[in-house]
Order: sequence, then structure tokens, then C-alpha cells
Amino acid sequence: MIQLADRLAAKCQEQVWRLVQEHAVTMGPAEARGYVRARAGLIVKNTVEVELAIAGRSDDSDHLRDLTTERVVRLISAQLRAIRPTARGLRRAA
Repeated sequence: MIQLADRLAAKCQEQVWRLVQEHAVTMGPAEARGYVRARAGLIVKNTVEVELAIAGRSDDSDHLRDLTTERVVRLISAQLRAIRPTARGLRRAA
């Protein structure tokens, strides 16, 4: 299940990133995690439902959604950490 969640999170990452990047870079780490988690919800839900439908399964969809969401939040948080010093520098310069 964890490997499937990792694969699904990787599928969702770009779409969630496009949705949150503009606002999340100006937030602190905790606030950004909550924002990403909230905004990723529908994307993750749809991705998990499609995957389970293809596999002909419906068991543990809530658990898989939770695992996938946590992994998406981690992936996006890592992206934010990678660019945050640049974003802070730009804010100070302005």
C-alpha cells in the first residue's frame, strides 16, 4: 500500500504544485503544509479513485487517500524548501 501511495503521490505532485506554488512560497512551513494538504484533497481523491477503479478494488480507499496525501505534502514541502531562500531574497530586495 505504501508503494502504491508513493506512486500516486508522484502522479499528483505536478498538478498540486501548479495549484499551490504561487501562495505557498510566501507561507511559513507549517502553514504551507496545511495549505497544500487542503488544496491537494480533490486531486488525490480523484487519482486514488481512478487507480482503484482500474485495479477493480475499493477496499482501503480512505487509508490510501490519507497515505497519498501525506506523501504529496512531503514532496511539495521539499520543493518549497528548495526554492524558499530564493523567494525570501526576492521579497527583501523588493
